[in-house]
Amino acid sequence: MQLCRLALYYEGMEVQSMKSQSNGTSHNPVLAIRKATGETQPEFANRLGVGLRSLKRYELEDTLPRSMAVMRTLRSLAKKHGVEIGEPGVTAKDGAQ
Repeated sequence: MQLCRLALYYEGMEVQSMKSQSNGTSHNPVLAIRKATGETQPEFANRLGVGLRSLKRYELEDTLPRSMAVMRTLRSLAKKHGVEIGEPGVTAKDGAQ
């Protein structure tokens, strides 16, 4: 299976989302961070300051927020909860400059 990657760079840190991996699973950093916080979609959307439809789009359509403030919040939450947001095996703590 061919990998399809969406890579964006915010504040010197790579955030990757994989639509598909060789094992058929998907790695979506926004979804992974929300699950790590234990919040519902409405709670997490409120925390990020985005609409529920936007959050669902980030989680389901494999897109990432364009807002630097939202990305900083996501990066902070990933670091706090030890969520991998780059290549597998690299956590926000490892990737932070």
